[in-house]
Amino acid sequence: YQRRVRGNSSTPEIREDTALLLSKMLSDKLVGPKVRLVLLKFLPSLFVEALSDSAETAIHMFDNTHENPELVWSDESREKLCATVQKMMTFHYKDQLKNIDVDWRLPSDFNVRYSDMAGELVVGGVFIKHFIRQPSWSVRKPREFMSALFETVMEHKSGGETAETVAAALVALLTSQPILAEQVPSLGHLPKLIQFMANNPAGCGRLSLQILVSITSNDSCVKCLANTTDSVKHIMTAMKRGHEAVAVGAEVCHKAFTKNVPSLVAQALQVDLVGYLLSLLEDDFHTPASAKAQVVIALKAMQMDVMSGDKVQAKLANSAVWASYKDQKHDLFLEDTKTAGYLTGPVGAAGYLTAGPANIVPDTPPPLNSSVNEGRRKRLDL
Repeated sequence: YQRRVRGNSSTPEIREDTALLLSKMLSDKLVGPKVRLVLLKFLPSLFVEALSDSAETAIHMFDNTHENPELVWSDESREKLCATVQKMMTFHYKDQLKNIDVDWRLPSDFNVRYSDMAGELVVGGVFIKHFIRQPSWSVRKPREFMSALFETVMEHKSGGETAETVAAALVALLTSQPILAEQVPSLGHLPKLIQFMANNPAGCGRLSLQILVSITSNDSCVKCLANTTDSVKHIMTAMKRGHEAVAVGAEVCHKAFTKNVPSLVAQALQVDLVGYLLSLLEDDFHTPASAKAQVVIALKAMQMDVMSGDKVQAKLANSAVWASYKDQKHDLFLEDTKTAGYLTGPVGAAGYLTAGPANIVPDTPPPLNSSVNEGRRKRLDL
């Protein structure tokens, strides 16, 4: 009856009083959780949270249309809810006329199915595709949302489109709000991500590397990575499983090893990561220039390590390919790479992990008949 009044009444004061009553019920320690579960059968979760905070705000939200990462709500949605509640109230009223003591029970499988939300992937109360299109959106509970994304990715052990989409959302979140990465170690997500990368198909390894790219700029995450058993081994294995993972893994190595964490370099020596990275420098067919630049920077950082740098230097000194790369400047290759499959900047409107647009430099000289060259020839003739 209260939901019917809140949705259908034309008197603002009555609607606000009804919303206040529902808010009081939600705050009750005894029946509040049950009331919340019932309301979630009818309303998107954001409405229920708004009811707990402010009845006036909840009514204002209910009366307007929304399309954002946390709420998809239209005139059609509102009309469907009001009609559903009105019909349910009418049936219950007729039952009460027959027996005033009749109990109202909601079917266990009941949910109002809104066409606006049909087929939408929702994680942690957030519409994932909408969030990917609006990664700068400030979600109400970013920490809980991040944890829900990590857990959902790791639930899809065979990879697939859902895992790709959720991983894209997680990367978008960590890129737009890098401060969240500071909480990743304490929440225990990193060791689980490493195991997920190790125990599942190649696609899962690539997804894990994409996520690692977004958190290895954080000192705490890199230290946690160094303290995770066999983390470097599993990163290297993921890179070996597919050529598309090489560029992503190279960026992980670049970001992680430039943090100067000795135990991480020790892990790298144990699994001969140095030898593998040198092999990438030798492979002109499968290793793009941008990935080689990342590899060179990672190796240079490793040889400066205070604990194991001399061992890295000894390995590099015996490499012919390193001699041709160690003195080159690679900064130019780190801008706007063409490598597909990893994130180098903010997520675009399409919502996939993409590199930025490449600046194309002509590989041929300007035409001889250009006005500039003509002027030069005239000066030379003089």
